Amino acid sequence: MAEPTKPVDRHAFQIAIICALEKESKTADAFLEEHFDSADYGKEEGDRNIYTLGRIASYNVVLVHLPGPGKTVAATAATSLGFSFRNIKLALVVGVCGGVPKIHEGKAIVLGDIIISTGLVQYDMGRQYPTKRIKIDDIGRDLPRPTTEILAFLAKLKSDRDELKTETAAHLDALLQEKSFEGSQFPGAHQDKLFQPTYHHKHHQMEVCNAMYVKCGPYSTCDDSRKMTCGELCCAEENLVAWRPPGAATETETPNIHFGRIASGDLVMKSGEHRDEIAIQEQIIAFETEGAGVWEKFNCVVIKGVGHYADSHKNKVWQPYARATAVACTKACLKLWVGSDPEAGRRNERGGQYFYMTGEHNLAAQLGRGAFNNQQHDGAFYQGAGARYNKSA
Repeated sequence: MAEPTKPVDRHAFQIAIICALEKESKTADAFLEEHFDSADYGKEEGDRNIYTLGRIASYNVVLVHLPGPGKTVAATAATSLGFSFRNIKLALVVGVCGGVPKIHEGKAIVLGDIIISTGLVQYDMGRQYPTKRIKIDDIGRDLPRPTTEILAFLAKLKSDRDELKTETAAHLDALLQEKSFEGSQFPGAHQDKLFQPTYHHKHHQMEVCNAMYVKCGPYSTCDDSRKMTCGELCCAEENLVAWRPPGAATETETPNIHFGRIASGDLVMKSGEHRDEIAIQEQIIAFETEGAGVWEKFNCVVIKGVGHYADSHKNKVWQPYARATAVACTKACLKLWVGSDPEAGRRNERGGQYFYMTGEHNLAAQLGRGAFNNQQHDGAFYQGAGARYNKSA
């Protein structure tokens, strides 16, 4: 097999990896097998994105560094990406998400697992009550159905799931052996804590809440408590759900890979009650904040590691490991992607026919696909301590 050659120009880049946070980009950068000088390729005038260019396997990859999280930021960056790199065939939105603790396709979704999108639904389109909770009946705009090419790619990933899991584990192990990623090790099963959805993260001893205005009470939470740990707030462990399966208790665990619908929006989900209501209503298995901004502009797949359970007890203990699992899986997925010949686009352009789609043209094309057909998942939600499962309708 011939050695990969340095790409001639920007048209030779077909894969984009989009990360919202600096630490996510750093992890993705570590998986690039070769780096190219961005100055040699430039970008279109007006493109304010920052790129890292490199290679993974036989693919030339554009790593897009977003200035922050959110679907609006992602959408703006994706549009600029489409102008500068007009031959992008696959955009992968990679990072950390909030997982829905449910039984999905026979396996529990736990911290450190990987979620791969089969569809997206926007969940922040509705109104909010004064308590900052989402009005459920205002949510749920499905984004366009994935293209035939993406559906075929997802089918291939599912059919080769065992290989995908093995490759992911190998890439993850290699990364975690690097000194700069010592802090991304598996935190341990004892750190995987799921509280009952109605048990909120706040001062549970009301007399120690020193908030000046809104204090912690039966129906309120002070701002200070949101910045404190469960230990500092004395969150009682008798309210934990026995969720993580016994077989997932080893320190060398291989993360499971789950395929399903993801809720995407600018609002970070930190409510166990609303998480479960939306998950049941929309048949989703995770929450994230960038995918909706990219989905309608490119062939897109969201690949994210579960770093928290999208409840008020959300913390950063699992984020380094979740970042690592997501990026390791991304590299494994690329092995199963079959790209087209980048030279074909240049030949068509020189022949007077321009077949590259900019972000705006691509957006218009995708908006005509029609609504995404709801997919049913065999979701079983926990019900209180002891994880008594009940099949959802």
